[in-house]
Amino acid sequence: MMRALIAAAALALTAVSPALAADWVNVRNVRVAADDVAGAADFYKAAFGMQEIQRYERPGFLEIILNFGRSVDEAKAAASTRIALITRRAEQKAEGVSNMVLNVGDMDAVVARVTAHGGTIEKPPARSATSGNVIAMVRDPAGNRVELLMRP
Repeated sequence: MMRALIAAAALALTAVSPALAADWVNVRNVRVAADDVAGAADFYKAAFGMQEIQRYERPGFLEIILNFGRSVDEAKAAASTRIALITRRAEQKAEGVSNMVLNVGDMDAVVARVTAHGGTIEKPPARSATSGNVIAMVRDPAGNRVELLMRP
């Protein structure tokens, strides 16, 4: 899905202005703040099958970068957008990202893993009347909103 969006954007840029085509943009990662970064990483690994691919630490700060894959090597090689969990600064609001959207293949299984690993269900799975997609809104243990989307 993300690759299709990036390809469509690149084609649109080329059609509008050939000079802009070389000035491409894509999403490298999404940063999500948490008070307990290691705990948040454990949640994302267990609930969504992500792997830790990088870690940066210094006094008072931790960043753990996760990606999708069955193994660490597979996650490191994956072209999907990464999630970077970072230490929430004291002055930072609890909701730094409105929400991220994850495509899921089995909504019931993912929702069960979310609750089993400390997440909460904000909006239970429901089918959209307009798109036919099944959509749920959950929160990770740090309070970040994650939209789950399952296509028909």
